[in-house]
Parts: sequence; structure tokens; C-alpha cells
Amino acid sequence: GLKTAMFVAKEKFKTLALPGSVDEFVYPPKTDAQSVADAFAAEVGKLKPNLCFIHFGDPDVAGHKYGMFSPEKLKAFAHCDAALKTIRDAVEAAGLTASSVFILTADHGGHDTPGETPQAPIKGGAHGSPETADVQIPWVAWGKGVKPHSTIGGAVVIYDTAATALWLLGVDVPESFWGRPVTAAFQADPQSK
Repeated sequence: GLKTAMFVAKEKFKTLALPGSVDEFVYPPKTDAQSVADAFAAEVGKLKPNLCFIHFGDPDVAGHKYGMFSPEKLKAFAHCDAALKTIRDAVEAAGLTASSVFILTADHGGHDTPGETPQAPIKGGAHGSPETADVQIPWVAWGKGVKPHSTIGGAVVIYDTAATALWLLGVDVPESFWGRPVTAAFQADPQSK
């Protein structure tokens, strides 16, 4: 009974849109962060999804092409920041800010690979190992019920994002699920409010 949507910069995410699981899947013709954000902004007011996955590919593409800590990757983050403002403004215009939680994260960390140059990138060589730099990700939450100006004390892994989304929606997290809700980021159980 919940509405779901995906706005993505990579077509491969279509594999996650199982029949009956995603009400709206948008892969815009241009796939830079601003184009993805603009596609979201055009639809959010009528969709008003309960759960929305938005993917920006710019930092990943720049990191693989120019290096994990390159000026080009930092510029890609700046473009994502501007696109994120478009998303926040669209959520506000749709009247959804007071009921929304935003979670900003990444699918992996990374490190520079010795010998990697912009002319000779090592595809996939900048992440994929069990090194801390490769598995550590940013995880930022803000919005309804989020503890302001706080830091999560324990480790957060990518699987915890989906578990947190389920918890926020009041959907039971299966025992077999790898992730656990990041409840420390919130003031109270969202279902107790």
C-alpha cells in the first residue's frame, strides 16, 4: 500500500525494480546529477512516494576515471550538492518536508590505486577489497525525528540503510536481513510518535 519510486543515473538499477515493487522508475536521457534531480523535481509533487531511491553517478564515474581523491571527483561532489538542493526544494514545494527523512550515503568507499592515472584508470581497482577505506561509507540523515547535530557512535554499513528505511516506514525488518536500523540517529521509534 506504499508508493515507491527510483530516479537513477545508471540503467543497471532497473534490475532492482522487481515487478510490483517500484511504482515509478526514471532513468533520464541525461544522467548527470542535475538531470536526475530535475526528473525527481518534476514528478515528486504528483507521486508523493513513501520511499524514494535517488542515485547520482557523477562521483563514482569521476573517481574511476580520474582517481578517488582527484579535483574532478571533488567537482562532481559540488554538482551533487547543487542537485541535492533541487531535491530538497522540490520536497518542500510538494509539502513533504515535515514528514520526510533524507539519508545520504554511498555504495562503497575507495582508495587510490598505485600506478593509476587519468589516462590509464584501473577499472574497479579503486574499491572492492576488505580494506577499511573501501568499505567505510558516509551515512548522513536529516529530517523528521533525526537527532540534530549528533554523531553515530558505532559502525554503519550499506545494508543498514535499507533496514533503516523499513524501520522508518513501520515495516518489520526480517531476521535474516543483513542490515539493522540505525536507530541511534533518531530521537525515538518513528511508530511511537
